[in-house]
Amino acid sequence: MLRRSVIIVFIVSFIASVFLAKPLLAGTVRQKFQAAPPPPAGMALVYIYRVKASFGRTPKIMVDGDDVTKLPNNCYSYFYAAPGSHSIRTKWGFMAEIPEIEGVINVSPGGTYYVKLQGRKMAWGLSATKVNIDLKEVPESEALEDLKKAKKFYTPMVETVGSGAAAAGLTEKSAKQVAKSKFEAAPPPPPGFALVYIYRPDCPPRLRGARIFIDGQKVAKLTNKAYTWFYVSEGSHALNTAWGSIYKGAEEVNKNLNIVAGESYYFRMSGTTVTNYSYDSHTSALDPVTANLAEKELPRIKKYVPAEVQQVQ
Repeated sequence: MLRRSVIIVFIVSFIASVFLAKPLLAGTVRQKFQAAPPPPAGMALVYIYRVKASFGRTPKIMVDGDDVTKLPNNCYSYFYAAPGSHSIRTKWGFMAEIPEIEGVINVSPGGTYYVKLQGRKMAWGLSATKVNIDLKEVPESEALEDLKKAKKFYTPMVETVGSGAAAAGLTEKSAKQVAKSKFEAAPPPPPGFALVYIYRPDCPPRLRGARIFIDGQKVAKLTNKAYTWFYVSEGSHALNTAWGSIYKGAEEVNKNLNIVAGESYYFRMSGTTVTNYSYDSHTSALDPVTANLAEKELPRIKKYVPAEVQQVQ
């Protein structure tokens, strides 16, 4: 009798441990919105969510190039991020016919941020459809109102991203990419100049290069999966891109730079392709990012494009 009781207790304990541990594994839990625990010291809390955006597929969410969580419809998730810039990208999978979309978020220690995935499916012609989606940071008031509609929580595959021991789960993958990289850091800038990197991870329009201009002077043409660098003198400068007449959908970027001598600046190019019934349209962005993101992504870039002008006065 005692032996039977011990066996029953063991079985019950085992089953309980499995079910109690399950929410800690990556996966979907039926759960209305609940606030996440505060971020660890020196980190930020980032929520990402999708409500009332039903187009049939569940994307992976990649942060700084690594799989962090998934996002079914009417679901939310979160992760903790080191201070600085982070890229957030969707990955819909093979033949999803949904545009991959990407954005950059800048976070500060102790801050809370909300990123919303939204979109809708539309008819195109007689028998075709297309999906327009958007991934953007939203204010807390809008996010909390939206999150009342969330019915599920996706436990992240990686809870902390960005730096140190907290990101140890990403170290091996990053180390392999660095080992294969052809990236070489630029020499320090000469007196009176700053160092400017512009890089382009894999992004559409993939077959087209963007011309980079500083103060109307062409300094480089940046192809896909490539980077360039050059020096810019201290002071105010205008940064522009030009894709050419074929890619009018890829917006030209116009930025005003305030350059301080001796500093390093990083600009990250990204883009999205939207498939229409008989043609593709494109959007593009050129985001200033902090060194923590650039120094992780630059070693993954495969091609260096020498600047046509090494020093811009």
